[in-house]
Amino acid sequence: MKKIFKPKKYHFENGIEIDINEHKITISEDKDKKTLNSENIDNFSQREYFKDLLTPGGLMFWTPVVSGVFVILVEMIFGGWSTFSWGFFLVMLLINILAFIVLIIDALLELNLFRMFIRKFLSTESIRVTIGNKSGNNLDFLVYPEEQTKVLQLEKTVEELRKYKNGTHQSTNNNTTSSLDELEKLANLRDKGIITEDEFNTKKKSLLEL
Repeated sequence: MKKIFKPKKYHFENGIEIDINEHKITISEDKDKKTLNSENIDNFSQREYFKDLLTPGGLMFWTPVVSGVFVILVEMIFGGWSTFSWGFFLVMLLINILAFIVLIIDALLELNLFRMFIRKFLSTESIRVTIGNKSGNNLDFLVYPEEQTKVLQLEKTVEELRKYKNGTHQSTNNNTTSSLDELEKLANLRDKGIITEDEFNTKKKSLLEL
């Protein structure tokens, strides 16, 4: 009994839609569509993906700017340069000096402290999904980390499709080999005069139609 692959669709919260049938995988994002022939599925992978909102240099630029804004607000609230305003200003100045020193040490020793801080507090996290293609023309897209379960379901469906296509090819190859063997036997029978040319052609036609 021939196995049947049931088409499936997946919708992710960021607008990604995936339509899978036995012939192809289609990924739609807004009006952009990408397809992958099901014959070429090679692998499926997923990994964490971070998009940094600032670089270390950008962080150092905005630190004194934000500090200056806070100092001005405090000065306005307290109506001039009060003792508290001066104290707050000195604290902000000290923070900026320390941040600059840490940036220099971080760069010299390649500690990546600023990058770790940005990764922790100033970046967005996603799951990067790749459906591999034997030709290298892969399908890549990003989804929210909260949809990990749906990604696992998608991986299972893609694996089912890959096995289905491999099984179909294997069955086709087996049928082809069997037909060629049968034709070879019939040819030998014809050559020995056991069957006539017409009988051989009739059998040959029926085998090629399988």
